[in-house]
Amino acid sequence: AHGPDEFFTEGVICEGPRVRILVNGQQTVDWTDPMDDPKRHFTKGYFAVQAHDPGSVMTFKTIEYKPLKK
Repeated sequence: AHGPDEFFTEGVICEGPRVRILVNGQQTVDWTDPMDDPKRHFTKGYFAVQAHDPGSVMTFKTIEYKPLKK
């Protein structure tokens, strides 16, 4: 969805138990937390960014948060 050393947009949309991730407008993930699981994974939490490789360098141009209206 993007090349190395290239800025890209990533959207994370969480609605109830459903989580969708879009990279440059293209959906890459559409996952639903099982409603019948008593240990639901994502009911509240924090925003976090992470680099997986020890030598990774991450640069952020803008990070925005917008709550969805019910």
